[in-house]
Amino acid sequence: MNHEFKKLLLKIAVLPKKDQRWILSQLTAQQQKQFEQNQGNELLHKAQHFRSLAHIPLKEVVTKPQIPSLCDALKHQDSLYIAIILEQGQFNWQKEFITLLDNGDEIHELMDTQVTKIKPDTKLSLFRQWQIEHSFDEQLVMHYG
Repeated sequence: MNHEFKKLLLKIAVLPKKDQRWILSQLTAQQQKQFEQNQGNELLHKAQHFRSLAHIPLKEVVTKPQIPSLCDALKHQDSLYIAIILEQGQFNWQKEFITLLDNGDEIHELMDTQVTKIKPDTKLSLFRQWQIEHSFDEQLVMHYG
């Protein structure tokens, strides 16, 4: 029995029972014999257990970076402050965090325009001060989830 046969059974298993019976009734005598030789009915029954798994879109399986709890305090800060912290931190959860904010577009705009005009030492100093305000555990979560 080959891999294609199993994939076909998984696709059939997703269908309602009535449709499954109709498909099997459309097989030629030779196809029915081959289906029985490959234990098709037993495998189809087993495949029905996996029917919900067969149609989970890949987008749902891929996990998004979790936003750390320390963002609850950050989201109440001034937009320019948030933009500087995000620009300096280069966090893997940055995009998800910005989409949660009501002023996300404004923060993107500030990161592209205003933050680039601020001296690097000033931005770094502000970022380090922000880091000092958080515990070591929060620091680990910030970068490594």
